[in-house]
Amino acid sequence: MCRELDHGLGGARGSAQADTGDALRRQLDALVDEVTELILAGQNARLDPQYRQAFHRESWAGEFAEMRARLEAECDDLRWQIRVISRG
Repeated sequence: MCRELDHGLGGARGSAQADTGDALRRQLDALVDEVTELILAGQNARLDPQYRQAFHRESWAGEFAEMRARLEAECDDLRWQIRVISRG
């Protein structure tokens, strides 16, 4: 694409064609930068232990069971606190 922008469609570059080519090159460069950032973000995410854990679906059942148990214990504790506060 860059070569085509450099040489133009017919090989000769007029002023308007050069301006259009330069604008397209800037857009292309911006897209390349954005894609590069997205690739790096994806690679960094794969290094995160939480991503790795979430990526393996076979571990989800155990993780959700543990999370449910913690949340139920927290709810029980909050209910107890509410009862204590409401009696006082």
